[in-house]
Amino acid sequence: MKVKSENEDDKVVLTEMDKQINSNKVLLRHYFIDAVYTDDVVWYDSGRPVRINNKKEFNQLLSSVIDRVYPDTPVFKNELVNRNKISPTIHTARKEFYLRLVNNWSENDFGYDDNFPADKTIYISLLRENGIHRRIRNNYSLAEPNANSTFATVWNACEQFLASTKSEKDWCQNCMTCC
Repeated sequence: MKVKSENEDDKVVLTEMDKQINSNKVLLRHYFIDAVYTDDVVWYDSGRPVRINNKKEFNQLLSSVIDRVYPDTPVFKNELVNRNKISPTIHTARKEFYLRLVNNWSENDFGYDDNFPADKTIYISLLRENGIHRRIRNNYSLAEPNANSTFATVWNACEQFLASTKSEKDWCQNCMTCC
């Protein structure tokens, strides 16, 4: 913003500008939300008009459209992960989960005991329930998800993509060798 950059040494101006910007954001959000659920706005789903009266109906329609457009999207139900804004507690749980992923991947249940820290719910709902972390022969390992997992389609698409890039790399290297 030009005004802020021209006054970067004036803390009073910067503070007042930030207040004005935040106030206008709140006001704009209020006007937008109020206008979205009125008769003045016509929503469409598959070419047909749909009446949306409130945020709940909007979210239901949005979920329905997303399910139709992206049918192979994995379902991952965990309130510690599916959030727009996360609390410090959730942030800590994610960090703990990542540490266990790196350090305890070869242990049963990532080395969790009978206690139930928040990060364990991420492990259970993401890896254990989908079969991504499991016992293979006598060892625990990370592997492809179970065939009935909602992650199976995405996993397979990723493997196909990686396989295609390997063959392209080989092709490029062969071209360089020939030339």
